[in-house]
Amino acid sequence: MRIEPRRRRGLARFGVVLAVASALALTVTGSPANAAAGGQKATRNAPATDPIGNPTIRFTNVNSGLCLAYDPKSRGAARQEGCDDDNTVFWEAASNGNGQYELIDLHNNQCLSIAGGSTADSATVFVYNCANTPDQLFTLVPEFSSYPGAYELVNVNSGKCVAVGGARTNKGAWVIQWTCAASGEFMWRPY
Repeated sequence: MRIEPRRRRGLARFGVVLAVASALALTVTGSPANAAAGGQKATRNAPATDPIGNPTIRFTNVNSGLCLAYDPKSRGAARQEGCDDDNTVFWEAASNGNGQYELIDLHNNQCLSIAGGSTADSATVFVYNCANTPDQLFTLVPEFSSYPGAYELVNVNSGKCVAVGGARTNKGAWVIQWTCAASGEFMWRPY
């Protein structure tokens, strides 16, 4: 079986993620036996083990393979775009020390937010001036059983997930808030 160079890079990246996750599990639990016997499953609102090594990252949607992006032409709305070197797809993950992050877009230094602090499904996800408020704080909840290396981006205020609307796979598809589900449009891989 021949593996294409792009696929090899993906497999190598996956291997690094697994190695880091294993090391973190050992650090938290002390041994593999403790990890298997006493490890706790993260709940939607509970902080996950810190997955952010480098604070400047991109989030790739598992379903589409596209990146979480800020749309400067649409008053700050979030959407998915190609994972190129454009600053609109790079985010700084600023931890508050409680397993929660402000996700700051490098294009304009504004934070990923839920419009009006809404707790409703289909609320707009956009960027706005950072204020360290619950509608701008997110936890990264691992969903490794179905999507290795992937996380749900859960809003602290609503307890709901950042998702690609309608599970669309096209560039420019809007990103919204929706009740979390173990499905690809809710899953993001940081890199």
